[in-house]
Amino acid sequence: MASRVARVLVGVVAGFALTALAACSGSSPSAAGTSAAVPPSHAPSPSSSARPSGAPSPSVQPTTAPSPSAAPSATTPPSPSVAPSPTSAPSPTTPSSPTTDPSPSGSPPGPVVLRVGDKGPEVQDLQQQLASLGYFVFPVDGVFGYDTQHAVIAFQKANRIGVDGAVGPETRAALKDPAPLVAKDTTPGRHVEVDIDRQILMFVYDGKVTHAFDTSTGGGYTFQGESGDTIVAHTPRGHFTIERKIDGPHTSFLGDMWRPSYFDGGYAIHGDSSVPTYPASHGCVRLTDDVMNWAFDRLPIGTPVFVYPND
Repeated sequence: MASRVARVLVGVVAGFALTALAACSGSSPSAAGTSAAVPPSHAPSPSSSARPSGAPSPSVQPTTAPSPSAAPSATTPPSPSVAPSPTSAPSPTTPSSPTTDPSPSGSPPGPVVLRVGDKGPEVQDLQQQLASLGYFVFPVDGVFGYDTQHAVIAFQKANRIGVDGAVGPETRAALKDPAPLVAKDTTPGRHVEVDIDRQILMFVYDGKVTHAFDTSTGGGYTFQGESGDTIVAHTPRGHFTIERKIDGPHTSFLGDMWRPSYFDGGYAIHGDSSVPTYPASHGCVRLTDDVMNWAFDRLPIGTPVFVYPND
């Protein structure tokens, strides 16, 4: 009897234990014995959590849908736009530059303009031509220096072309067909003519011009004389003769002169360090110092001086 009571007690205790175990696991006591019953209790979670989280993946597809938009990139025949580079074959036609060759004959072209500082055979040819025409060049050495520049200026003035002392296209053309130097006074013997209009001085012998030089005469401005009176910078016109000379430098109230040869009171033909291309003196007739050195002995006292045109 006692043993039966004990077995009943054991069974009751075991039943309570199983009930407690089922309450901790959260599952029904009937399912406590099988592990396969657990998935059904979790089945809702995969279906609900996986679907929504997976649903976005279709929404990601639109983001990858740019792959169709990549198709336009295939249509990006911008590469064909590079194809024009082959059509840029016109660039090979740029050898048209040879057509700009200024020397069709193939001979090396000379300088376009000859000016102070240039040297060589072309300068020497220029000097010889100017000298043959009566324009002072000394020496003929192939060097375009100060004297050659003033010879060019005299030539330009005599031919009434642009005066700049350089030999460009206009001067080259004039050298091919120069205007003749013609004297106003054709009386026999030697005399000097000063052409105010063209600003040149010419030596004349028996009515023919032998030499021509550039000069600068009275500038037409007013200045104050030594006595305080107002004087116009004017070169007297008419027929005169060389009256007196100074063989060397001379300083007057108006400035420095080199080897002056006076033809009318204080007016003289003289050398000067400045002989501009335009009238600029107080009234004297300026020549370069080198020209005056050549002219001084050729202007003996009594040499006629003819200044024109009349006022």
